[in-house]
Amino acid sequence: MVKRTLKRPLKSIGVLLLSLYFIFLPFTMKNMITDFGLANPKGFVAINTVITIYFVMPTTLTFFKRNGVVFRHQDVNFMFASPINPKQILFYALFKQIYLSILLQIAAIIAAIFIFKIPVHVALLYGLINLIFSQLMSYSLAIILYASERLSEKVKDNIKWAIYLGMILVTVLIAIYFIQNGVSIQTATALVSHPLILGIPIFGWELGWLNLIILGPTPLTLTTGILFLITSITLGILAFRMESTGDYYEDALKFSERQAKIEAKKGNVSLNDVFNKERKIYKHQSKIKSKYAGTIFSRQIIERRRTRRFFISFGDLIYLIAGLGAGLLTMYGNVEKTLYFPIASGISLYLTIFFAPSSLWREEFSKYFLYVIPDTMWNKLLGATMMEHLTALIRAVLLAVPFGLIVQAPLIDILLVILVQVLLKAMITYKTIFIDGYFGAKIGATAAQFLSIFVSIIVVIIPLIAIIASIGVASIISFSIVAGYSLAMMFLFMYFCIRSLTNLDSLND
Repeated sequence: MVKRTLKRPLKSIGVLLLSLYFIFLPFTMKNMITDFGLANPKGFVAINTVITIYFVMPTTLTFFKRNGVVFRHQDVNFMFASPINPKQILFYALFKQIYLSILLQIAAIIAAIFIFKIPVHVALLYGLINLIFSQLMSYSLAIILYASERLSEKVKDNIKWAIYLGMILVTVLIAIYFIQNGVSIQTATALVSHPLILGIPIFGWELGWLNLIILGPTPLTLTTGILFLITSITLGILAFRMESTGDYYEDALKFSERQAKIEAKKGNVSLNDVFNKERKIYKHQSKIKSKYAGTIFSRQIIERRRTRRFFISFGDLIYLIAGLGAGLLTMYGNVEKTLYFPIASGISLYLTIFFAPSSLWREEFSKYFLYVIPDTMWNKLLGATMMEHLTALIRAVLLAVPFGLIVQAPLIDILLVILVQVLLKAMITYKTIFIDGYFGAKIGATAAQFLSIFVSIIVVIIPLIAIIASIGVASIISFSIVAGYSLAMMFLFMYFCIRSLTNLDSLND
């Protein structure tokens, strides 16, 4: 292990940064959790309830169609052809992700102690028991639903749609509950212990265990908590005894190949890719009129018009929803319209960090003809990323304009917010290109992605301070600091990109 670490130090650094990222992740959201009044044990339970119902349950549904478990090429070539029990192969693929569950559980324990003010012994007890029994239940469900050959497709579909129907019913009843009792943090935290939530089979019982440990025993939480432990053990026994002949191999192979193609796109994933549907091609008559490196951007425009019914995509609409939502919350919360610039810029900063740029640049730099275009590498880099800048401008307008109109912000502040988002996005784009393109080939794509997020958090510290300071000073002063800093960092990362991405091999060292 030591020799492997010394041989590939950059990969070891990437794994270390990944671990640190998950451990410190809760603290990046501490202020938001505190502002919403959730920095208490009930808030901890409420957040975990939302994650379980709307993230964990839908993920489990993928196992019905033998999706969700990724087998790499080496697994397919060596394990599928070997005389190993199919259940052991499936367990091996699941167990390879155990480190991620451990990191998330450590992050949850740290957050429980330092943010949600839960006693240390209670947080440690919850984390340890949850890691054992929750993983046992998850792995057992995966093996039973994925590898079972007794459950017909009709039965699986019936179970799947029953769970979907249950989720919709729970959502409707939650909405009715809020209408009757009012929308507030108090009603939300009271809802997490409601029989409606804890009565959901398996997943609700797990939440019952959570309530039992964190909030204390009640007849309902005691009953559902015990049911969770019994169910986990029972499912484990059933998975161990279940017979499987490897009928899932073909479906698993198709899913793994599709996932490999999605991962290769580096975030530039459409809904067609997610739902495994062929992309429609629309008729569009146009010609490339630009010259030299300008042909790259011109071709991207034509390709976008041919693959989208509308130029604006679903991802762009997220910014529109964010702008409308922020405007309505600000208006009904009686927030001063003078705070428009720091609030809108803060939202822009958050979305810029956690919504990665598309991978069009990689597609361009992966083609031979880019390197033979008679133009400078500087112009080629601009041409390959111009679509990203155009998309950033569209999204900035969709965020800033509705927000500004709702709160009646000055026109100059709306324009400054748009410019702030475009400049911040440009800085993050070239930072991502440098790290993904240069370090990605050395430490692996996954480690490079987390390194990219880590560097993003570092480089936005100064813009964040300037945006916060704009609460007490003129917006133009804060804008000048953010704009000057973003431009300087953008040109610095562009210089690194030009120096590192010199040929096709630089993407695959």
